[in-house]
Amino acid sequence: MYDLSNTEGRVASALKMLGYTPTAVNQKYNQISAAKEATTYYALRRTLLMQDYFEAKRNGNREGMADIRETVRNFNKATRENPELRGMQIKQQDLNASARRRMVEMRKREANKPDRKTKALETSIKSAYPVIGE
Repeated sequence: MYDLSNTEGRVASALKMLGYTPTAVNQKYNQISAAKEATTYYALRRTLLMQDYFEAKRNGNREGMADIRETVRNFNKATRENPELRGMQIKQQDLNASARRRMVEMRKREANKPDRKTKALETSIKSAYPVIGE
């Protein structure tokens, strides 16, 4: 991992054996962590905005929908200012598609229909926990 032919590499190796984290490793870890935190923040913010829009639409709250669209515009403005985030922008068609998917999922849950992704798991759990009379 370290070049033991030079002094810097030998010192870094010795410090690692003593339990110290070399600066380069620590910096790389911080860099990866910061990138992951930023990605997670914007992805979560995007998801929550779509969820809020769905809730407002489902409840017929036109004022709430307008407020969320304004918040989405501000979110999109922030993502436009950062080239790495351009793919996170939310279009009206994204909001509508998300609301449709959420409505379908909600109706399935209310009808006790398993999600196709988890259907096999739910079936195996049901067989492991039988109910008398079913």
